[in-house]
Amino acid sequence: MKVNSTSPVGDSCGAAPMNVGDPISNLARAVVHARIHALPSIRFQSAPCPPDTTNNECRKRVAAGTLPTITEEKRSSQENLDVYMFPQICDSTAPGFGDAGSASIRKTNTVVVVCDRCHTAAVYFAGQHAYNVDLTDEVNQNRLYGDIQDRMVASQADALWRYRQASPPEPGPEGSGSP
Repeated sequence: MKVNSTSPVGDSCGAAPMNVGDPISNLARAVVHARIHALPSIRFQSAPCPPDTTNNECRKRVAAGTLPTITEEKRSSQENLDVYMFPQICDSTAPGFGDAGSASIRKTNTVVVVCDRCHTAAVYFAGQHAYNVDLTDEVNQNRLYGDIQDRMVASQADALWRYRQASPPEPGPEGSGSP
């Protein structure tokens, strides 16, 4: 897992009162939530070798396509993730969410967890899951990575038009989409 942290700049976000919290807690919550809930499983195919074959025999059979393959799924591991964290200046008390916050300038910890193998990025404001971005679309990739570089990702409300097909989190037990 690579963690990239940058310094503040930008103006985006949204609203609904929340505790910004400390950056380490926000980072940890975001990475754990992304791995377990927000990012899709990675699908891969494996060809288990029978116990009575050697590694060379097995490799030859896999190359020849004579071993049956099994499609498996697993959650993203830390090695498959790139994590970007930066403070972001927002124009409300509810960084990145809704539209019910007061009109004040506030800093929030923004975390973007990217899984290249599952072609998805999960965006978090103050440790709360805001939305996912489909990275199979090249326009989405370019916009998201440009916004990360500018330290100014779209609010939850703006994500649907900024990153085509951005999806809001599914409600969790408390309706927040977060653990």
